[in-house]
Amino acid sequence: MLRAAKINNVIKRGSSVPIIASDEQGNEFFVKAKGAGDGLTALIADWIVTSVGHKLGLPILKPEIIIIDEETLNNYPHEEVSDLIKRSYGANLAYKYFPDAQIYNALSPHPDFDRDIKDLIFLFDSFFVNIDRTKDNPNIFNSKNNIYAVDFGASFLIKEIFDNIPYCRNVEIQKLLKRNIFYNESADVSLMLDRLGSMTKEQVSEIIDAFPDEWIAGSRVTKNELSGKLFILLNKENHLTEALEVLKKIELPSDEEIRMKKAANKKKFEEKAFGDVLPLMPPSKRY
Repeated sequence: MLRAAKINNVIKRGSSVPIIASDEQGNEFFVKAKGAGDGLTALIADWIVTSVGHKLGLPILKPEIIIIDEETLNNYPHEEVSDLIKRSYGANLAYKYFPDAQIYNALSPHPDFDRDIKDLIFLFDSFFVNIDRTKDNPNIFNSKNNIYAVDFGASFLIKEIFDNIPYCRNVEIQKLLKRNIFYNESADVSLMLDRLGSMTKEQVSEIIDAFPDEWIAGSRVTKNELSGKLFILLNKENHLTEALEVLKKIELPSDEEIRMKKAANKKKFEEKAFGDVLPLMPPSKRY
């Protein structure tokens, strides 16, 4: 377990507000704070999925636990950030930080990597129903010609176990999954099934037992129940096979249709919000 000696920076991105912290030896880590807006279920999902992916030999970083407390020096003196840090006292999720990291560009990848690796990432995302790997938000980065897949907090398979709600069969969630940048109908599912099936019950239990008890305190699901349900899914071939068959039948709107829908929604909102407001200049002059 690591201890954060100081907070070096904050990345203002979405609701997670990740922190860059260094430990007592000066090593830097990308920290997902438990006090951020995504909540503890997202931390647990990220821990479980990245632990499994790393164990299976995928290009996924090993998760760590890092302690933030009153002795952690805050080099980012901002009231909102200070409040976040105080709410995050205790155990938080951390990954090795790569200052030279470059976001993967699907249109012009440099470097690119093998189709088999892309298929494995897509199949892995599909198994855990991770919707957070799109063209606009690939969550893939490269460092020194090494590729890493990150950010698995939006894995709905784990959320489904906790909430006992069939998220994975929700059409809107399935549409988001089909927008995966590596979506490939021809991906060889056996590439992933063989790896998932190699996980033993003891390995799954070790992964679940390793995250802090404070993250799951008050939940209706115990660690034993979570471990048992996940192990069953890892060894249930139909789970992934059926998910891929469903994705084949999902029809997605084109980028142009999405753009037009967003524009129409924006116009509708503006008309409702500002319909009675006299414009300062005629429409032809507005920009």
